[in-house]
Amino acid sequence: MHWRLKAKLVVRGNFENPLIGLYKKGSHEAVSIPHCLVHHPSINRAAKAIAEAIRKTGFPIYDEAGQKGLLRYVQLFAHRTTGAVQLALVLNASSLSPYIDQFCQALQSDLWHSLWLNFHPAANNRVLGDAWQKISGADWLVQPFLGENVLFHPGAFAQAHLELFEEIVSTIQSWVLPDSRVVELFAGVGAIGASLLSRIKKLLLVENNPFAKLSFHARYPKPPCEYRLEDASQFTEFASFDTIIVDPPRKGLGPVLLNNLCEANNLRLIYVSCGWPSFQSDSEALISSGWSLKRGEGFLLFPGTNHVETVALFEKSRCS
Repeated sequence: MHWRLKAKLVVRGNFENPLIGLYKKGSHEAVSIPHCLVHHPSINRAAKAIAEAIRKTGFPIYDEAGQKGLLRYVQLFAHRTTGAVQLALVLNASSLSPYIDQFCQALQSDLWHSLWLNFHPAANNRVLGDAWQKISGADWLVQPFLGENVLFHPGAFAQAHLELFEEIVSTIQSWVLPDSRVVELFAGVGAIGASLLSRIKKLLLVENNPFAKLSFHARYPKPPCEYRLEDASQFTEFASFDTIIVDPPRKGLGPVLLNNLCEANNLRLIYVSCGWPSFQSDSEALISSGWSLKRGEGFLLFPGTNHVETVALFEKSRCS
């Protein structure tokens, strides 16, 4: 219980009866979850405070059918030790609305780490839009992680279960040989790669999310390694590395990267997967191209569900 530090919750209903929670499976019907036991208690407190502010101010909630109203989603990220919440309001707007000031004043509480607006006027199924504006609070949520601090902009991806993610990263550390030359693809804010810096020779991080890169450079004003903002699924420059770490989205590596990895002759490939069907398919292709599966571990990153995060070690001889 209470393991989930980050949640994206849909907001529907009306200002008299706001629904803050999740969609019913296979639908766009919102269900309120005010007492969710997997959420950190601060997330439940935050959802309650948001609902109270909506009722108090009459803040207009997004109507999906008519594509009207303002508040579509909220993103809540709780600090591991203080419980302070980095709050993002996802708005059906491209700029500030006259409703915002009154609503933000109604939200005033010592619960918040920071308050952000995310502008998302497009009619699609994405939760977040591309444009952000900070209203108040700190620029970065600084989360303790493996004895260090990792910084997060609200637009950067973060694992919801940081305690178990630490175990995943510790496993990866044990599989990376000292003095390795490492490239990490789909690197996010660099939590995995940066944990290796003290024991490896070279590190390149590749990620296409600009807010992840901003978070990394805020953590390291003088970067200890190269961080490239580009599409990791198109990466080809494997020759100068002996170890590859990939942590792709649920759909897997993608055809270009998978083909490039099949042709690569690196010593080690560490694959972190959040999607079993894509991992199974990618693994079959890798093994048929000469990679050998040496280790595999599963982590229940979402306790209470049947989802297993897979971490696997592949090896390949230089002469393959």
